[in-house]
Amino acid sequence: GEGVDLHGALQAGGLRLRGRAQPAARRRGDEGF
Repeated sequence: GEGVDLHGALQAGGLRLRGRAQPAARRRGDEGF
Protein backbone atom coordinates (compact mmCIF):
# COMPACT_ATOMS: atom_id res chain seq x y z
CA GLY A 1 0.00 0.00 0.00
CA GLU A 2 1.04 3.61 -0.47
CA GLY A 3 0.87 4.16 3.29
CA VAL A 4 3.62 1.62 3.93
CA ASP A 5 5.78 3.01 1.14
CA LEU A 6 5.33 6.54 2.46
CA HIS A 7 6.19 5.43 5.98
CA GLY A 8 9.36 3.71 4.79
CA ALA A 9 10.30 6.73 2.68
CA LEU A 10 9.82 9.03 5.66
CA GLN A 11 12.05 6.84 7.84
CA ALA A 12 14.75 6.63 5.16
CA GLY A 13 14.49 10.36 4.52
CA GLY A 14 14.71 11.11 8.24
CA LEU A 15 17.86 9.02 8.58
CA ARG A 16 19.41 10.77 5.59
CA LEU A 17 18.49 14.17 7.01
CA ARG A 18 20.01 13.24 10.37
CA GLY A 19 23.14 12.07 8.60
CA ARG A 20 23.45 15.42 6.84
CA ALA A 21 22.71 17.32 10.03
CA GLN A 22 25.36 15.32 11.88
CA PRO A 23 28.20 14.59 9.41
CA ALA A 24 30.51 13.79 12.32
CA ALA A 25 28.20 11.02 13.50
CA ARG A 26 27.98 9.69 9.96
CA ARG A 27 31.78 9.56 9.75
CA ARG A 28 31.82 7.45 12.92
CA GLY A 29 29.70 4.96 11.01
CA ASP A 30 25.97 5.03 10.33
CA GLU A 31 26.06 1.31 11.16
CA GLY A 32 26.66 2.23 14.81
CA PHE A 33 23.91 4.83 14.81
